[in-house]
Amino acid sequence: MTLESRQEQAGRETQGRYRAMSRAAVWSVVLGIVSVLTFLNWGVALIPLAGILLAASAKKRIRKAPEELTGMGLAQAGMWLSIVFWVIGYGWLISARAARVPDGYDEISYEMLQPDPNVKNQFIPTKAFELQGKKVFVEGFMLPGRSPSRLKRFILCPRIANCSFCTVDPKPTQMILIALQGDLVTDYTDQLVGLGGTFEVDPNPIDGLPYRMKVDYLH
Repeated sequence: MTLESRQEQAGRETQGRYRAMSRAAVWSVVLGIVSVLTFLNWGVALIPLAGILLAASAKKRIRKAPEELTGMGLAQAGMWLSIVFWVIGYGWLISARAARVPDGYDEISYEMLQPDPNVKNQFIPTKAFELQGKKVFVEGFMLPGRSPSRLKRFILCPRIANCSFCTVDPKPTQMILIALQGDLVTDYTDQLVGLGGTFEVDPNPIDGLPYRMKVDYLH
C-alpha cells in the first residue's frame, strides 16, 4: 500500500474524530499576510522566510499524524502567501535601490566605517581603507552649519541632528566631510539626502574627521 493510500485510509478511519488544528499552519498564514510588508526594507524579508519554513514544518507534521492534526490547507495558503509577497517585495526593493543608487557607484553604510570593538586601539577599520579612492553612494543627514543656503561643504551623519532620540554628538567615524564638486550647491535640509562621489580616508586628520567625499552626484 502506498503512502497516499495509507493517508487516505487513515483519513477515512478518523472521520468524525477530533483533530487539533496545527498551530504552525495557523501562524504560517499570519506570517504570510504580514509578509506584505517585505517591500519596506531588506530586514523584513525574514518574515516571509519564517512563514515558508513554518508552513513546510506544519505540512510535514500533518502528513506524519493525519489522525491527530489538521490544517493542510492553511499551511498551503501560508506558504504561497509568503512566497508571493517575498518575490514581490524583493522585486520592489531591488528596483527601488536601482533607481536610488546611480550606475558606477557602490552603496556603503555607516556600519562599514565603524571600528571593530574587538580590535584594540582601532580607529579606522580595514573596510574603510578598502574604499579609498572608490566611487561610493551613501545616504545620511546634514549637520546644520552657520549658513543654511548655497552650501559647498557640510558634514553628513547617519542620524538627523535635531532628533531628541538620536545620536546628539556623533563620533568622528559617524561623520563624513562632504565637498561638492563643480557647479553642485545645496541648501540645508533635515531630510534624508543621497550623495555619490569619491571616498577618501585620512588616518591623521587635522579636524578630527577621517572620512571625506568629493561629491559629484546629489539626490
